[in-house]
Amino acid sequence: IWAFTEKTNAFDQQKIAENQKNEAVKAKEEAETARQEALVMKKQAEDNEKLAIAAKDQSEQARREALVAKEIALKEKNRAEQMTVIANEQAQNAEREKQVSIQQRIIAENAEKETKRLNMLSIAQNLALKSMNMERNPELTGLLAVQAFNFNIFNGGIIDDPVIYEALNKAFSTLDSSKHSIFTGLFSESRSLAENENELVAVDMDGTISSLMLDIKYNLYTSYSFFGGEFRGFGTHFDSTFRGFIDLISLSPGGNKVIINYKSNKLILKRTTYEPYKFENSELQGHTSTVKAAGWSNDGNYLVTGGRDSLIKIWNTGTKPVADLKTFKAPSAIRDLVFCNADTVISAHDDGSIILWVIHNSTSELLYSSVTEKPLCIAWNGSKKTLMAGCTNGTLLLIDLTHVPYKFSRFAVHSSGIDQIVFSNDFTLMATASWDKLIRLYNYHEFFEMSNSVMGAINFGNLKARARSLFFTTDKKLVAGMSDRSIRIWETSSERLVSLICGLLKRDMSVSEWTDNVGIEIPYEKTCKRTP
Repeated sequence: IWAFTEKTNAFDQQKIAENQKNEAVKAKEEAETARQEALVMKKQAEDNEKLAIAAKDQSEQARREALVAKEIALKEKNRAEQMTVIANEQAQNAEREKQVSIQQRIIAENAEKETKRLNMLSIAQNLALKSMNMERNPELTGLLAVQAFNFNIFNGGIIDDPVIYEALNKAFSTLDSSKHSIFTGLFSESRSLAENENELVAVDMDGTISSLMLDIKYNLYTSYSFFGGEFRGFGTHFDSTFRGFIDLISLSPGGNKVIINYKSNKLILKRTTYEPYKFENSELQGHTSTVKAAGWSNDGNYLVTGGRDSLIKIWNTGTKPVADLKTFKAPSAIRDLVFCNADTVISAHDDGSIILWVIHNSTSELLYSSVTEKPLCIAWNGSKKTLMAGCTNGTLLLIDLTHVPYKFSRFAVHSSGIDQIVFSNDFTLMATASWDKLIRLYNYHEFFEMSNSVMGAINFGNLKARARSLFFTTDKKLVAGMSDRSIRIWETSSERLVSLICGLLKRDMSVSEWTDNVGIEIPYEKTCKRTP
């Protein structure tokens, strides 16, 4: 049994050994298989590595090729951009050349137009000069002067060109010789002028106050006059209240008041009421010597007087009785006075000084002083805030009070002393009169601001008498009271002179007159729009 058992155990052990052997063989085979698989996998890995390396090389090659392509693309892009820039520059150059060409063409066209314009302005000047030498043919004189104005305005000339104005003024005088605006019926020299509605009021050194009117034919005639305070008409009546020689006489802006200083040193304010032709007289007391200067505020209510006593007195003439508001003591006798505003007065003096006075605080300021260039008269430009002074040597002194320090300008406009200066109501025109018997009319902007001494002034010469008073009407007619006891009126507007001349003319130029005087190269046109 034991042996059988042992045999059985040995048999079992043998089986186990065989099984182990088989397992070992199997394990060996599996190991070999694993080894073979590992070899295969290694080879595959090596192959994959080779493929990866090859792929990497291909990728690197592709990257390098991509970089090269990118560089080439960038170069092409830059070249394209450069070409675009060049093309744009060429386009811009072409556009500039086009614009330059257009501008040159415009400049050439404008130059041609300007040449034609200047030629027409030259023709206008020549026609004006020609018209002034054709007095034997008044109608043609007027037509040529008006055509000169038409050419001048249509071609951008100055509307009141002095040469053309002179031609128009002379043509009007020639055509209207029997009705021209010269009044010679005064009793004495007119020393002060004013405007009352449609009437021109004039006073002379006898105390005569005349009311003059313009009829529809542009003719002056007397409507009524006063002497010494009573209606004169064509007889003579005397006011025995105040009589004697007169040193000063001055009308208020509306002509309804007059201040008179008699040689007896009576200073009388007269309020005129034309219906029923009576005066209210007020004696103003306070001056101790002859009053030589007076100035009115724009509304005619305030009066400033000054005289040889070196006193300057401010009066309110709008009250009854007249109120004595303020008295200043000046360093020398007063020659002229002007209001700047209700609170400021400027005075010119015999010692050559000009002084500004402030009424409310009784202060003064010396504006100017000279012993060789003394002011004879002064006028205030309320628009520009400038003072004009006419001096003994024929110089106009302009003081600009808007600048601090004040700005001074001088203009040599007369050959001797200037004793009259006046502004139009809107301050666009100014006139001066001098001892040289010359009256000058100025376009303020052209002459004093643009320094256009040629086109900015018009001369009224050959008067044979001095202007004793100057005045602008509301419609800018210039009125002068002359030393020959006449009153002269000038229409200062070329445009209105054209209207007046055409109103007197009965025809336009004929074609032959146009050809002879204007020229065949300029198309015919009707000067006053009438049938030749």
